[in-house]
Amino acid sequence: MKKTSIKKRSQSHRIPQSKQPLFMGLGFYGVLSLLVFKGSIGWHVLGWYVVIGVLTYAVYAKDKQAAQQHNWRIPESTLHVLSLLGGWVGAMIAQHQLRHKTQKPKFRLRYYLTVLINLAGLLYLISGGDLSRL
Repeated sequence: MKKTSIKKRSQSHRIPQSKQPLFMGLGFYGVLSLLVFKGSIGWHVLGWYVVIGVLTYAVYAKDKQAAQQHNWRIPESTLHVLSLLGGWVGAMIAQHQLRHKTQKPKFRLRYYLTVLINLAGLLYLISGGDLSRL
């Protein structure tokens, strides 16, 4: 019996799966904040990521609503461009919370590619164009 009680206690300290994207997003914004205070990036970069993230979440929510009401949909390419421009955190949270675009493997693959490309651009920005500094 002790083993099950230990197992239950250790599981209670885990972040619920429903909250993981939110915490990952907050973690990313936290890292950006540290980079601002370190002087590696400007406040405008952090502000951009927050604004584009909120905008992207709103666009996903609008697309989800349109899907439910059988109305005109937002093109997937628009959702990917928003992620590429830095809205991937908002997209990640929206996909999870709204259960939108989670069952389409092709869409998900393209989404993850936009995240990687965006993060590569951020690393380039942080390095000042000299990736050997990283």
